[in-house]
Amino acid sequence: MNKSLPASGQIACARCFSSCGASIQFDQTKRTVGDWRITANPMAWGNVTPEIMVLGFSKGPTQAGALVSTPHNEIAYKGGRHNVGKILAHVGLIAGDDPANLSLAVSQAISDTQGRFHFGSLIRCTVERYESGSSVWKGSGGGMLDKFVATPFGREVAGNCADQFLAALPSVTKLVVMFGFGTALNYVRESFKLYERVRKGSWKWLNDVSYTDGKIIVVHVEHFASQGPLINQWRGVDGHSRGRYGRMAQESVALATGKPQFRGTTPTAIPATANKMKEVKPMTAKTAAPTANAVTETLLKAFRDANYMETKNIVYVAGFKSKAGQVVYIVKQTSKLNRINVMVHPDFSPEMLRGLDGVDSVSDGHVFHSNLTGYPKRFNGGETPTAHGWQLTFNTLQNLNKFLKAFSVQTL
Repeated sequence: MNKSLPASGQIACARCFSSCGASIQFDQTKRTVGDWRITANPMAWGNVTPEIMVLGFSKGPTQAGALVSTPHNEIAYKGGRHNVGKILAHVGLIAGDDPANLSLAVSQAISDTQGRFHFGSLIRCTVERYESGSSVWKGSGGGMLDKFVATPFGREVAGNCADQFLAALPSVTKLVVMFGFGTALNYVRESFKLYERVRKGSWKWLNDVSYTDGKIIVVHVEHFASQGPLINQWRGVDGHSRGRYGRMAQESVALATGKPQFRGTTPTAIPATANKMKEVKPMTAKTAAPTANAVTETLLKAFRDANYMETKNIVYVAGFKSKAGQVVYIVKQTSKLNRINVMVHPDFSPEMLRGLDGVDSVSDGHVFHSNLTGYPKRFNGGETPTAHGWQLTFNTLQNLNKFLKAFSVQTL
């Protein structure tokens, strides 16, 4: 079997079932090792040469034979497409301006074999775990993702799938979106090891939920079947700390798709009232907007012209030190000329910051960002402490210039 992305439909793959003999029946044949089992029902949807891959962990458990009688394009994320839409819209991959149409947008993308997406799962077959207390097989539950891939059987199955379907991706494929974090990001770390094993190259972390080998970027997002408020918390509703993972995903998706100016749902650190999306009109020679690089250079020039000394300049942020010795960071990935985001040391009083000339808004709480060198760190739900500060927003370049002048003499 060629190592490539499979066409939409059932997949003729039996790599994990060699011990089951020659007669393998789709959605019927199972392989059990200890408390885990897989069912031979690998499937795929969407384009075989996509720009973006979207992967769940595995298909949820179904009654034996049910997949055979269900229309193919109704299977993927069945019952969860609205949540899939909310998540993809939050990172800017589908339009999110009309919540009522999110499920329809996902359904259209799944059935489009010539579109920008390929849909599937890291493990193409159904994975289940035996629960001795209830004497039933379950395909979901706490720690399901990371616990399976941490077992020898899970590593074998995941390794086969990754080698078959992820080792040799089309050159046009730049982004892989993976649903789920696992317990304390364990699934993210196990997945990193898996990609590192099957795709040779120099892998590095971009942030807590994203990594790259220089050819593709893998981004973990909230699982579409997450219970309770977790999806909205990841989206930053009410400024929840889990929103930092959503912001990290936004940054990495923008980097992968070459669109650093965010076009998804409202970023969590920006007040919703200040971030209403305007209709994007086709650009002509007379109305063409400045490129992302030109916008970034304009913003960086404002700091230099105000006699701030550059201390750091990476993909996500650039740091500048004022003449009074205070370092501020411009968040390059989410800033544009009518919404400029700047991080300031958390020890400054938010009341004082709101009173400075030019400041349009200050975040309601501290915003966490792993690239704020020199800023204090504290735990925010993860395993390691993260740097944090106040995020200031400026609606015009003129207001940023006013702030830079007023802030230049401020000290702690």
